[in-house]
Amino acid sequence: MNGLLKEYILLLTEKIHTKKGLKTNFGDRFKLSDFKSFDNPQVQLYYANTFLKELGHGSSRAVYLLSSNKALKIAMNEKGFGQNEAEVAMYTNPETKQVVAKIYESDNDYKWLISELVKPIEDVAVFETLAGISWDDFCDAVRKSYNHKNEEHAVDIVKAAVANIRTNNMMMGDVLKLNSWGQTTDGRPVLLDYGYTKEVSAKYYPKDPTPEQPTGKNVSKTADDKKQKHSDVETATVPQKRSSRIAA
Repeated sequence: MNGLLKEYILLLTEKIHTKKGLKTNFGDRFKLSDFKSFDNPQVQLYYANTFLKELGHGSSRAVYLLSSNKALKIAMNEKGFGQNEAEVAMYTNPETKQVVAKIYESDNDYKWLISELVKPIEDVAVFETLAGISWDDFCDAVRKSYNHKNEEHAVDIVKAAVANIRTNNMMMGDVLKLNSWGQTTDGRPVLLDYGYTKEVSAKYYPKDPTPEQPTGKNVSKTADDKKQKHSDVETATVPQKRSSRIAA
């Protein structure tokens, strides 16, 4: 029996024991140092699933509640690696980091990352208060700035949003939908799902048709239809009593 299989079986056994409230060799709580010690993402998934609350999962990543304000995103395949890499690239870019969730730590190979939890914005008034600009003016300014009109007069959130579309190849349809935005614990409006870029779409989902790019204020079904079909969980969101979007 090879080492990986032994490790896998041991994890399964530990998981069963933990569910039954029995003591295990792994202890009674999640340890990030132990998690990092596993090289295989599947083993990391089983370890996280043993101790942490799952916030959600999709076709490429799973998201777990790590603490009161942090979430752990684990890639399950190459698509997940690509989306983790895209999120890290956006957060480390000074032009775009203003409108994305903080990333506290990530694996060098993008097998996992730790990001902040985000509360979904469900009311236009909340976005307007946080952003300092009306929703209609924001959408109009993003479109104009993207087309190099009045770009020098755009407010910071508009500049950052347009930079994400240009530099990181985000889909404009995702930026111009209210349910693509969330609120951080320190009161910043950020994009909920920013790992699903045009580059990720073309590389990992090449058979899908090119999504529409909406320009209206009440667009509800756009690139998000394609994204929800394949994408990972979105930016990690604060657990809600009622059903809510989970990001990863």
